[in-house]
Amino acid sequence: MSAILTDAELSEEFCSVCEKVHAEQGCRSVDDVSLDMVRGERERWSISENYWVERCRFEDLTALDREEWSALAGSSYSANVFMQPWFFLPAYKQFGRDQSVECVLIYQRGKTAADASVLCGLFPIVHQRRYRGFWTESISLWTHRFCYLNTPLIRRSHGVACVSGFFDWVRANYPKVGIVEFEDVSAEGGFHHALVKVLYDRSMMSFITQEYNRAQLRVEGGVEEYMGEVLSKHHGREMKRQRRRLTEQGVSELKKLGRGDSVEAWIAAFLELESQGWKGEQGTAMAQDQAQLAFFCEVIRAGHSLGHVELMGLFDGDHAVALKCNLKCGKGAYGFKIAYDEAYRKFSPGVQLELDTIKDLFATQSVDWIDSCACVNHPMIDRLWKERRGVQKIAIAMPKTSGQLAIGAMQAVRWVRRWRNRTTKWEAMEANF
Repeated sequence: MSAILTDAELSEEFCSVCEKVHAEQGCRSVDDVSLDMVRGERERWSISENYWVERCRFEDLTALDREEWSALAGSSYSANVFMQPWFFLPAYKQFGRDQSVECVLIYQRGKTAADASVLCGLFPIVHQRRYRGFWTESISLWTHRFCYLNTPLIRRSHGVACVSGFFDWVRANYPKVGIVEFEDVSAEGGFHHALVKVLYDRSMMSFITQEYNRAQLRVEGGVEEYMGEVLSKHHGREMKRQRRRLTEQGVSELKKLGRGDSVEAWIAAFLELESQGWKGEQGTAMAQDQAQLAFFCEVIRAGHSLGHVELMGLFDGDHAVALKCNLKCGKGAYGFKIAYDEAYRKFSPGVQLELDTIKDLFATQSVDWIDSCACVNHPMIDRLWKERRGVQKIAIAMPKTSGQLAIGAMQAVRWVRRWRNRTTKWEAMEANF
């Protein structure tokens, strides 16, 4: 399998392809080369008069593909940083090469022959022979342990066309697939609305196998007002007391990595801090796994160079006491990683850093919202971040396939479990009388 090229290699490849086509076609300049020619000889499936689908491996994406992918990420319904090329491709390189991941691209034709086509949708998919023990094949969105939101990229105002076209393409190319599963996608927003409309219009069976809310912060109003809502008077006094104790230990105010600063020292400090904590004891720290280590370093370097990574922390001199990494995406952000020195545990350095992060967000107004990416019912984050984001895993049955039987079976099993739980509760109540 061919390797994923670096940005420099991709740029060189792009220029060489342009020059080759330029020579063959007799164009006056490289700019005259048709964008469709540069994309290569990928097979196309027409899904409507105005849209078509292409499928390829991520290794085969050209510099032009990546440029269009980045443009799509900035114009999609969901500001999903985990689907941006600078984050996704390092993850695929380390975790996805042995999983037969395919890239499904949906394009809109130009209005005239002279107009370039427009990339409107991108779906990373995996084909599986079985689905949860059922004798039916499935298509699902590829994910990995560091992907906290898997909503595919779909250009605004093209939602219904792309979702509908994706199902048509699956039916034409995978006739034995009975289930299409979207895991960890947003339960709100443009993609969700388009999906609901397509399912309703086509009378397609669906089943939400998992649904949950996680903490999110929306930067609205003043910071004092916000702090008063999330912290009780007693808790607020306790946080101030612990902060004074931290200051007595030599811990300074919040420090942030600047755009022109060297990122290497921050990467090393974060990995060391994480390895010294409970993750290091359990063998789950990123530095203890070669693939995770390579992924983290590549993502942070790439994101920092693009201005999408925000690193901040509390320091005792040059020693990091607590560090946090946020990933920025347009007017939103995602809380990616946090680590703290457990030697300062009684002063709650992680909580202190979160409080400083909230104050900084309100002071700079750099984003409108930030998704915590925290687990459900997180004891600390759920208290400090009062908004919630809905996330769900939904299974969809393709029409006239065994997937409909699978959906029906899962619905029946859930009904039986609820009935049993309800019966048990009634029996317990009657026993008390």
